[in-house]
Amino acid sequence: MVTGELTRSEFERLLTDETRGMYEFYLRHASSVESERRPIFRYLKLAGYLFRAFLSKLTPARRFVYALSLLLFLVGYGQQSFGEMFIAFIAVSFLLAMEVAEKLLTRDELAVARGIQEGLIPSEQVVVDGYEVSMLSEVARDVGGDFLDLVPLPDKSTMAVVGDVSGKGISSALYAVKAQTALQLFARTAGDPRDLLGRLNGYLYQQMRRGYFLTVGMAHVHPDGRVVCCRAGHPPAMLFRSRERKTQMLESRGVAIGMTYANNGVNGTMGFEDLAEIVEVQLEPGDMLVLYSDGLLETEDRYGRQFGLERLTAILEAFQEESLRSIRDRLVQSMTSFREGTELKDDTTLILLRRSRS
Repeated sequence: MVTGELTRSEFERLLTDETRGMYEFYLRHASSVESERRPIFRYLKLAGYLFRAFLSKLTPARRFVYALSLLLFLVGYGQQSFGEMFIAFIAVSFLLAMEVAEKLLTRDELAVARGIQEGLIPSEQVVVDGYEVSMLSEVARDVGGDFLDLVPLPDKSTMAVVGDVSGKGISSALYAVKAQTALQLFARTAGDPRDLLGRLNGYLYQQMRRGYFLTVGMAHVHPDGRVVCCRAGHPPAMLFRSRERKTQMLESRGVAIGMTYANNGVNGTMGFEDLAEIVEVQLEPGDMLVLYSDGLLETEDRYGRQFGLERLTAILEAFQEESLRSIRDRLVQSMTSFREGTELKDDTTLILLRRSRS
């Protein structure tokens, strides 16, 4: 029962990713030891600060029980009294069981939240008039700050969107859901992607806490192959030309949502829409448009090397004749092999759109 489901990768993750995550969490709440120059005293101070940070995260009642159990253990150890040591063990196990129960309850709640997020992702069977489509959404934690959407418009065009809220966890996920819901509402009456991004910025600017922002990559795709792109601080869309077998980046200016005003500026300053730029291209049959979040390119292996744009481009060029689903699956396989078992550190989101050849 103790080791029945234990695997080597699970044990390695405990000693690396989970231990590092725990250390970084408590370190954020510990005092600095930079002023201490003597190495031994620096490590002793750091250990003390980390222990105090750990205690501060327990409730007062649990802190009391934990301190009492430590005292009982020390007294029992000094007096060779196994009864007191056993009571201390039971008390610590009781506290551990309570922490595990709370963690599992939180995990169940996060699973519900993840289900809500997944419900907002368009189905793989979604129809984009004149295009093949495939998507990828993979979160680094239980819930993520990335989102994607394909919003159908009355004129049979589609607004393809990939968004990325800064940070990770539940706060970023809540902002992502809020942004996606607002975007779906504004998209049907917006004039173009820049106008849509401007409305979204105006809606979210006063609501997002300082320190948070949202990057968005957007493409308004028309059945005749005309594509209008705009971005708000997001990685540029990628266009693969099938005839020339070449890839180009659709570079354009644009500041992240939540960073500046929605109007044309105040007191002569540049506003959000002043800083946004539109790029328009014409897709020929077989041409592919790629929208993605930075988590895709910044996927790291165990040595800290990033997956990068060159690997993504190589996969698109090598397998362009295959179905988009197959291209996506090959990309996922390549990223998984590249990570070599290391934990995904950032959400990974992707939309592939290819103009139909028929």
